[in-house]
Amino acid sequence: MYTLFIDTHNQEVVVILYKNKKIVKHVNKLTGYQHSQVTLPTIKSVLEEEKIKPQDLNEIIVVVGPGSFTGVRIAVTIAKTMAYTLNIPIKTIDSLSLKAISCDMKEDFFVSVLEKNGAYVGKFSKDYKALGEFLYYSKSEYEKFLQENNVIDVDKIDYDKLINFMDKCDVTNPHAIKPLYIKRIEVLK
Repeated sequence: MYTLFIDTHNQEVVVILYKNKKIVKHVNKLTGYQHSQVTLPTIKSVLEEEKIKPQDLNEIIVVVGPGSFTGVRIAVTIAKTMAYTLNIPIKTIDSLSLKAISCDMKEDFFVSVLEKNGAYVGKFSKDYKALGEFLYYSKSEYEKFLQENNVIDVDKIDYDKLINFMDKCDVTNPHAIKPLYIKRIEVLK
């Protein structure tokens, strides 16, 4: 069983191909937000190098944000299109949960996704369930939040944990997937 993972929520394009829950190809490209030029060729290259046709994929996992407006849209659009045209299941994960599953905590904890003007923050249980809605804080609000709360700094994602975590997640209708943007309020204006 082949699973394709796509993440473009920040400055990196991450494409991973799993076979039977084992990573067979992992590509990280720091693109400086040139995701529109890099993402699809990277996916194509990963599949070709592993001699996999798109029709051989069994499912797709995509990070839906919060993150870069354009970056999130690119991954979501590619994943939705592939899932729909190949008629394969698609699962989604947000960037905060992606970070949370890489933590080993004994109690509730916070993780954040930073951007130049602030941060999205999520609170999680030790079994990685989101506790409430994600909140956006301006830079000054986030600095105050950091003084009052322990926010775990996650700099390395555990992609082996990711594939096992996603087994417990529901398949999503490709047409129902909605990106989460860091600047959601501004985007909706």
